Amino acid sequence: MEKVDKEYLARLSKDERARVKNMLRAPTPLDARALFRDASVSSLIEGGSKTVLGGYDSEVLPSVGLFYDHVLVEICPRCRCVANPKLLESFLERKLVVPVLRAGYEEYPVEFAETILQYPHVSFAEFGAFRFVRLVRQAHICSHCLKRFKNRCMSAAEHFLGTEEKALLRKSVADTFDLLSPVGRYEALLVQELENAMKEGDLSGIRQIESLAVCIEWFRTAQAYSAVPQVSLKRLETVDRSIRKDPNLKRTYDISEINESVLQGLRLSYRPDIPLETYLDIVLSRRDKIRRLVSDLVERSKPSSQTFYINLQTEVEKVNEEVRTIDSSKRAKLLSFATGFISRNKSVIAGCLSGAAIGLKELGPVGCASGFLAGSAGGEILRRAARIEMPPETREIKRAIAAGVEPVYEGLLSRYLSKNINMVQVWQLQKKVQAG
Repeated sequence: MEKVDKEYLARLSKDERARVKNMLRAPTPLDARALFRDASVSSLIEGGSKTVLGGYDSEVLPSVGLFYDHVLVEICPRCRCVANPKLLESFLERKLVVPVLRAGYEEYPVEFAETILQYPHVSFAEFGAFRFVRLVRQAHICSHCLKRFKNRCMSAAEHFLGTEEKALLRKSVADTFDLLSPVGRYEALLVQELENAMKEGDLSGIRQIESLAVCIEWFRTAQAYSAVPQVSLKRLETVDRSIRKDPNLKRTYDISEINESVLQGLRLSYRPDIPLETYLDIVLSRRDKIRRLVSDLVERSKPSSQTFYINLQTEVEKVNEEVRTIDSSKRAKLLSFATGFISRNKSVIAGCLSGAAIGLKELGPVGCASGFLAGSAGGEILRRAARIEMPPETREIKRAIAAGVEPVYEGLLSRYLSKNINMVQVWQLQKKVQAG
């Protein structure tokens, strides 16, 4: 592979622009999926559950990733992970995150670009082109009329006093038009509102329209990529206003703080003191289980109710109370002792069992007892002396077997402890996450 430096990245960006541009000029109808160089990205866009995050957030990403098969993360050159690409690697290796670059390759540090090029990602050119092709199929305003709208708004900015103020307003107009592109019937109504606000000198109205445009862009991006948008509680009012103005935006969205608050309440959310790789290994293999638990709690709290958050807190506390009851029970303590004893003395127990088996076969019951003792001594010597490394393939098989056995084990625990299996699952998950 050619050496990755700024010159190489600039050529790569140029080639990418040219490639996508040529595809958009093709006389035959374009299958939007063909825009992606990486076939795995095309497959991902069409299948599985997806969500979109507007930037890397180390606190949100581990939790959001539990509820979707893939997370499309828009990354600009100012994102925190750009300076430290290792923050992304754990997610990339597990195919949980698909980076969406919002700038040319050369605008990112070489180390970051090198990392991203090793994994499936959406380039800046692919992102805009795919979004446009998917959305332009709906009714939209032609570019000629749109240019006239934009020129009128720019002209209205000249009525304001102050060179700096005019420059900021012209930028606001340009940003709003970029966010709303391709402009459909409902977006055109917002553009008309912008023109009126500019003519009237209504600065608060202009800011509100720009805020609405940001929300509309976000929802329409999610629409183009068949993904669920993540909405912060702080933006709910803007989201409601946007949907009232454009009924096409009415779609399922997630309030990221809700799932995160449930995970925190159940002590299953990511903590910086746990190695990220360890946390992801624990929770991703149990993703379906966690989704069901959280979904059940949210549903029981009735999201449409005015007392939803109080109800949710109450439901989470009920679960924690049940888990505390399990943890303090005599049976759980006995189970913990037995499990701890076995895990700390695996080689001794294995030696005892193998020695007993050989003794029984060769010398009968007396030999069984002798073999048991000999195996125990031998096992202890091996435990102290040996440092055996298991090959990676064996570890993978071990993990697969553990995953297959876990539901049966939880069922047995549920019967042994006389507790609901959901409570047992939360108890087990908490123990694993806290142990790190």
